Amino acid sequence: MLNFMRHGILFLLLLPSLAQAQQHTSAIMASRNRPDLRIADRSVGKLNDLDCVIEHYQGDWAWVRESTGQAGWVKRTEVVPMDEATDYFTRKIRQQPAVAEWYNRRAAVRHYQGELDSALADITEAILLDPKAAPYHNSRGNIFAAKHDYERALADYNAALRLDPNFAAAWNNAGSARFRQGNYQKALEDYDRSIRIEPNDALIYGRRAWILATAGDAKVRDGKKAVESARHACELTAWQEWGDIDTLAAAYAEAGDFTSAVKYAKRALEKAPPDDAQREEAAEHLQLFEAGKPVRDLKVTRSSRT
Repeated sequence: MLNFMRHGILFLLLLPSLAQAQQHTSAIMASRNRPDLRIADRSVGKLNDLDCVIEHYQGDWAWVRESTGQAGWVKRTEVVPMDEATDYFTRKIRQQPAVAEWYNRRAAVRHYQGELDSALADITEAILLDPKAAPYHNSRGNIFAAKHDYERALADYNAALRLDPNFAAAWNNAGSARFRQGNYQKALEDYDRSIRIEPNDALIYGRRAWILATAGDAKVRDGKKAVESARHACELTAWQEWGDIDTLAAAYAEAGDFTSAVKYAKRALEKAPPDDAQREEAAEHLQLFEAGKPVRDLKVTRSSRT
């Protein structure tokens, strides 16, 4: 048990292994300010992801985890479960209809829930209220990408990059849109730009490796570089992200090392949750590697970044 004093009041926060177990719940930040993630009496950084997962509750506190794996305690009121979030942000909009961020948050919730047309209407309203907010253009690009309208997605990603040339997520997402259009070389250039800005983002290394390993254009594929990029992604995630391990397997297959490809494909499947929709695809990869065949031209399956 960890004890610490704040404002003269004693708080007792259990480590997550001792906290009351709760079913993991997708959530979104409730306020416009990014709260501190806390462990014991110290901050371990800000909650950077707009959305996160609530793993445990204890009293007025919630133990949350970001997509990067970063975790910590936040006030329970600082995050809203996704199934309550549409109503929450609708109330915020009624109270403050000129605040663009509330439309952005509701758009994120509706995007998460698959209500793409409603999400598009909300994020467009946010852009009308604050047209110089690069993240809003990036978010609308993600919605267009979810609707498979990659031209409009790229138009928004480019708008975000004109406003903020160092917006790594927009370069990353633009690369994924170009990949889905079959423009592999330009996609790689966008990923390289993103990596120069965010050199420790495993997602980008994994996406780059996937193109280098599986692109339908032989001039783009490079097994050696694919292995290097995929292995770096695995190292950055401490070998905990099964999708990166599956990408490494595909990279070894492209390099002609099918023994390693089979080894890492099996490791990926061991880590993949039984109910993961992409697990079947990974099993198909293993069958290809066992037959001495590489993977070819499958689409990036990971979600866009905000």
